[in-house]
Amino acid sequence: MWLEEYVRAAAEAAIRSGKTRYWISKESGIQPTKLAQFLSGERTLNAPTLGRLMTALGLEIDDRPRRIKDAIRNLS
Repeated sequence: MWLEEYVRAAAEAAIRSGKTRYWISKESGIQPTKLAQFLSGERTLNAPTLGRLMTALGLEIDDRPRRIKDAIRNLS
């Protein structure tokens, strides 16, 4: 699954939990039309725009290497 698909899924989860597309649009600075097209899979977002959407949704990329034991411990 690509990063965009994860972000799309997170946005859809936020909508199901009560956030509106309007709220996401305002928080991310993405035009409502662009956001709707992204959520429906009709368009992609460039990296800076995807980053703004991730920030609005409280997502971040953690690229620090982890030890396997630490990763397993965090899952439980």
